[in-house]
Order: sequence, then structure tokens, then C-alpha cells
Amino acid sequence: MPAPGELDSTLLALAAGLAGLAVALQVHTLRVARRLERRLGAEDRLRTVEAALEKLAEREAAIDLRRTEHVLLDVREAVGKLEERLLSIAESRARAALERPGAELVVAPEGTAAASVVTDRILARLLALGYERIRIVTDGPDLARLASEEGDVIVEARRDGALCKGRVRVAQGLVGAVLVQPAYSAFP
Repeated sequence: MPAPGELDSTLLALAAGLAGLAVALQVHTLRVARRLERRLGAEDRLRTVEAALEKLAEREAAIDLRRTEHVLLDVREAVGKLEERLLSIAESRARAALERPGAELVVAPEGTAAASVVTDRILARLLALGYERIRIVTDGPDLARLASEEGDVIVEARRDGALCKGRVRVAQGLVGAVLVQPAYSAFP
């Protein structure tokens, strides 16, 4: 049997060991609690993000994409009609200016300048009609001649992705009839 002094020191060592173990257990529990708090904080942020995403989804669902697309198509069509009308007005004013007394005194452009004027008018008309990637096949001297005469200009363009070919009637530098059709319609 151990002596009474040894018993006290053993009990004291045992109590110190238990106290150290309790402190270590508390520190470990505190660390686990902090990690758990961080994870729960992240979940709270995820809930906030989820709520924001739900609001965005509700707003997106409220937008009717088909209706918006139709409105944009209507606006595009209206702008095309407006461009065409403006071109028509500009051309009628140019014709009226040519018919006024003294119009023969106005110096008409010649050469490349005349070809450029005719080209610009053809491009503007075809763009207003919805054509894109327009290529004028007729050469420069013929375009310059059409600034003061009458004739046809051969053109190629794309409309709705399809290649279109045809001619544009030009008289005195003013654009007349546009006869352009898809290339595939030429085949039986």
C-alpha cells in the first residue's frame, strides 16, 4: 500500500491530468463549433444567393420573349419602310430639281464621281429593301454613263441568308425598278 504522501501526489497528478484533458476537450469543442459556425454562415450566404436567383428567374419568366421578338421585328420592318420612304422623297426631290428651269446649268458629276453617286443610290435602295452583302457587278465606266443615261445595273446580294441576283433600273442617275430575286428561283 502506498504511503499517504504518495497517495496525495498520485491524486494530485490524476486531478491535473483530468483538468488538462478537460481543457483540451473544451479547446477541441470550441474549434469544432467555430468550423460549424463558418459552414452555417456559408449556408446563410447560399440561401441569400438562392433567394436572389429566384427573384431573377421570376423576372425572366415575366418577360415574354416571343412578344419581344415580334415587337423587334415590327420595329425593323417599320425602319425599313421609313428608309424606303425617305429614299423615295429624296429621289423625287432630285427629279423635281432636274425639271426646274436652269437645271441644265447645274454641273453633273462625271467619271468616278458619277459612278460613286449611282453606286451610293443603288446601295441605299437595296439596303432599305433588306438586302445585305451587296455587290455591284456592273463596272465603273458603265455606272458613270448611267448618271446621265438610262440602263440596268447588275447586282448580287443576300437576303435572309439566300443569294439573290438581279438588276436595278437606273435613269439619269436615279434608281427606278429593282428586279432582284433569289438565285435558287431561277432553277425549275
